[in-house]
Amino acid sequence: MTCYSAILYLLFIYRKIETVTPADAMKMFFTSPTHRIEGMAADAYLTAKAVTTLHNLLAQYEKFLVATNVSEKDLKLRFLDPEENQKLKDESRAFGNLMFDALEIIGNGSPFHRMLVV
Repeated sequence: MTCYSAILYLLFIYRKIETVTPADAMKMFFTSPTHRIEGMAADAYLTAKAVTTLHNLLAQYEKFLVATNVSEKDLKLRFLDPEENQKLKDESRAFGNLMFDALEIIGNGSPFHRMLVV
């Protein structure tokens, strides 16, 4: 979440003002990953599809935090249970898909998007 929210934020700034300044990067650096995403989702610049994707991303991340907010022993037991293991894998895949979707929607094939991906 830390790395990809930073990339999302920088893509968002680039799409909005067609550049990213050192001041933009510093603001991103001092903003938590979830606050970066919440801030983008609250900006009127984004499409409804982008906002929905960001909200879904935050909701999926919340599921991850709840699932992992247990002792190490309990977490290991969850992974050893085949049904729970599959559920955790599915949720992980959903998070990855949402992050990919957000990067694609916000990056929208811009030159900066290409540069960050390649």
